[in-house]
Amino acid sequence: GHTAFDRYAELARAKTVRFQWRGLRTKLLVNVYLLGDASHPANGTDAALGGRGRTLVSSKVLMGAPFSYPLANRKRTETITFPTEGEYLVQLRKMSSAAPYLLGLGDKLFKPSVLSFFGFTFVGEDVTVAPYEPEMTSRRIQVYGASDTAGYCVDGTPNTSIIKRALMGWQFENCDGASPALLAESMQALVSVQSIAGIGVTQNADAIVGPYPISGYYNRTLLTDPSLFWDFSAEPCSQLILLSLGGNDYNHGGSSPSNATFSQGYESFLLQVFATCSGSQKPAITPKVVSICGQGSPLEQGTQNNRCKPCPHVEDAVNDFKAKHPDLAPFVYFILVPCDGSVVTGVDDIGCAGHKNKEGQSEVADFLLPKLQDIMQW
Repeated sequence: GHTAFDRYAELARAKTVRFQWRGLRTKLLVNVYLLGDASHPANGTDAALGGRGRTLVSSKVLMGAPFSYPLANRKRTETITFPTEGEYLVQLRKMSSAAPYLLGLGDKLFKPSVLSFFGFTFVGEDVTVAPYEPEMTSRRIQVYGASDTAGYCVDGTPNTSIIKRALMGWQFENCDGASPALLAESMQALVSVQSIAGIGVTQNADAIVGPYPISGYYNRTLLTDPSLFWDFSAEPCSQLILLSLGGNDYNHGGSSPSNATFSQGYESFLLQVFATCSGSQKPAITPKVVSICGQGSPLEQGTQNNRCKPCPHVEDAVNDFKAKHPDLAPFVYFILVPCDGSVVTGVDDIGCAGHKNKEGQSEVADFLLPKLQDIMQW
C-alpha cells in the first residue's frame, strides 16, 4: 500500500546540502546521482528525466525509530556532500510500507509508518538551485499485489529469526529492490505500487492482514487512512497494469474459496481496475492488464506457501473474465512464472520468511521483461 517511488528531488550545483526528516518505523533510501553531460558521461538513465544519463555517486539507507517516544519524534538532519562540481539529482525513496504490523490488530496498537520531510538547506555561497521538473515519461505502470510486489523480506536472509522479523520486519522491506521497480527501470517507465503483504482477492492470508481484501485498499493514497482516495481522473491512466494476487486466497491453511467465488471476486476487482481508466482522463485508453502468478522456488513444494499451487485458479478466473467480457478480452493476459527452479532457484536468491531477496526479484523481473515488452511493444 505505498507508492514505489515516493521521492523528492532537487537539481543543484552545490558542495553540501542538508535535509530534515522524521519517520516512525521508516526505511529511507537516499541516492545521489551525477547527471550526465559532455564532461560527465553516465552509466544509467532516468525515466523521470526523459532518459537523461545519470551515474550513482552515493547510496545510503536511513532507519527511523522503531517505537514512538519523545526523542524518536524529533527531526533528524542528514548531510550530503558532493564530490565534484556538477549537476546532481538527490533522490529519496521510502522503502518500507505504511503498516509494518499490517492492518488488523497491529494497526490498532501501533501508529502507522508515515514519512515527514521538512526540506533541504543548501550550505555555501556556490549553491544554485534549479526547480526539479521531471519530464514525465509517457510509459506508466500500475501494480496491485501482495508481499512479493511490496518487497517484503527482500533485505532479509533465510537465517533472520521469526522474532526479529515480527518485531522489526520493516527493516527488511525494500520495494526499490522488488520486481515492479526493476521492471520499471528496465522499461524506462514510471511505476506506482499498491501492495500489502498477505492480501488476497476474496480473503487474506490471516486476520492480522486487515479486515478487507485488495478491493478495500487499492484506491487509498495512504494505506492506513480510509478517507483519502486517489483521484484517478486527475492524471493519465497507466498503460500497463500488473496484478500479482491469488496466492493468499488459497495458501497458508484454512478454508479456500470455491472456483466460482474466486472467479467472481477476481472479475469484480478487474472491473474496478479497468474503471480507474474511465472518466475524464485525456486521452482515454484501455490499459493492458496482466495477471502474474507463481514466481516461487522448488523449496516451497509441499508447503503452505507454494506460490504455484493457486495458479490454475487464477488462470481459470482470467479465462472466465475474458469469456464474460469479450470487449475487454484482448486487453487481459495471464503469465505463469514457473516454480520449478528455472527462474527462482532457491539458492542464494531467498530473503527472509521464504520470500525472494533482490537476486530472486531480479530473476523474476528478467523472466517477465521480454514478455511484457512484447505485450506492450515497448
